[in-house]
Amino acid sequence: MTEPNQTNSDGANRPIQIIPSVLPADWANMGSCVKELEEAGVDRIQFDVMDGNFVPNLTFGPEMIAACRKYCNVPFETQLMVSQYNCETMLESYVKATKGANGEPGGSLLTKFPYRMLVGGHKRFYRPISLQSWS
Repeated sequence: MTEPNQTNSDGANRPIQIIPSVLPADWANMGSCVKELEEAGVDRIQFDVMDGNFVPNLTFGPEMIAACRKYCNVPFETQLMVSQYNCETMLESYVKATKGANGEPGGSLLTKFPYRMLVGGHKRFYRPISLQSWS
């Protein structure tokens, strides 16, 4: 469903993509929800992961995300709003959970200290992990 390139405020052409979050979905029927999103033509599906520490809510574990993979082929990404400890210990599980049918990982990372993730050897996840810093 990627739209034709649009010019952003810097004058660069960038494709517009539809990437909905499944946070408001019916969690008891998450497989059907991701399938419906794929059928609607989304470009990717985002899972907003919260650990109850970094932010007060508690949401998806890597097992839930991986279980959704059998219902659709659209790429997944994760927005990890988790404590530094959980980020460092669980990043690999989330990267594996977001792998697509072609084995290509997807994902986003939100962490308070992104440099630790790079220095800590997480460079091996090479693709598309974006590091953002929240102070």
